[in-house]
Amino acid sequence: MEQFNNETSIKTITYNLMRNEENSDFYYNEISNFTDAVLLKADDRFRPLVKLYMEYIRQNSLENLRSEHEYLFEFISLGVYWKIYGLRSLAVNPYIAKFLAKLYELRRNHRHLKPSIDYIRGILGTIFLVKEDLEENTNNINSNIPSLNNLKSLVLWLEATGEFKEEVKRFKQWLGYLSIRSVIDINKYLKRLAEFASWFELKSEFLLSNYTYNIEEFQRTKLDGHKFKEDYIFCSRKKVEYHLSMFGAEVMNREFRDEFSKTVRKAVLLPACMRINNGMNCKARKNSLDLVCTGCNSQCRINQITNLGKNSGFAVHIIPHSSSFTKWLESWGVDQGIGVVGVACPLNLITGGLEMKALDIAAQCVLLDYCGCKNHWDNGGISTALNINELMRIINSQEVNYAALAV
Repeated sequence: MEQFNNETSIKTITYNLMRNEENSDFYYNEISNFTDAVLLKADDRFRPLVKLYMEYIRQNSLENLRSEHEYLFEFISLGVYWKIYGLRSLAVNPYIAKFLAKLYELRRNHRHLKPSIDYIRGILGTIFLVKEDLEENTNNINSNIPSLNNLKSLVLWLEATGEFKEEVKRFKQWLGYLSIRSVIDINKYLKRLAEFASWFELKSEFLLSNYTYNIEEFQRTKLDGHKFKEDYIFCSRKKVEYHLSMFGAEVMNREFRDEFSKTVRKAVLLPACMRINNGMNCKARKNSLDLVCTGCNSQCRINQITNLGKNSGFAVHIIPHSSSFTKWLESWGVDQGIGVVGVACPLNLITGGLEMKALDIAAQCVLLDYCGCKNHWDNGGISTALNINELMRIINSQEVNYAALAV
């Protein structure tokens, strides 16, 4: 089915789920099949470990138990991040990493300090967290299988970047569990994890790279412009990380689906980058932590989705920036009767989904079909889009009557 307000020519900055088609329906079919294949292999390799880990969580009352596949995704992620960032993390002075992590925490707790802290973190992060001369050695066999101490260095590095806030919490819990296992057990599973991460990278490259083909070109031609800025590491993230996030989004949607379907009310969180003309002349009304569309432009995708929501029983909220997401969730987390659909690009989606889970918010997610915000990807800004069929399938499994949306 054709997307409303469809643009025939989309500038692909890093990824594009539409792949020259009229919409991204085919992507959602492919990511479902890919997820089935990954989970089948991962279950065979790691299910005994996951079950033991869940028992450890239960016995120590660390959290309300989640599903096996959620924990499985966390463990796979730990392996993939080791493969990407292992050598970087081992090369960083731990005191510098801890200082950067403290700066990030200060930034989160004192929003008025954000510009100053971002400036400092951009310089220090570029200098100390990114060791470009190590990139060609990431497949060094001596570094391919991590030790427990190696993984502790990795998690500290991830924490220092500020890009993996929720993942770090879960990885620290995994490290706590691994630290009580025998050396033989640890070595066995970490060897399997390293092998699985390599398999995941190759498998995802083969099946998903048609959607992420422009990442290397962007980084080759545009990344230098982000050096010494707070988003340098964010913009430099690897193709396999996009694939990991796509896989994780599918896993989380499956695992969170039942709770979401039980909620009485639904809310869709849209990023501000979906506004037409980069938000110029936007008349959206500020409502505490978010914006509410006032319908000023019939061609704006946010306006169209807002109208769809009025007809289909869901509310639409515009989140001005991903940094506003946490505060918004905290204000809504006490409402157990609402199901939230988060919309974002892959690199923001997983942390957001994990955050909603931690706050016990019934959640689902939809990927933006492509990125385009002026904060990171395009100086002029490109109006982004999502797959309306996928959104409505998540909301209530109904197709869209596009004729009814004509204004």
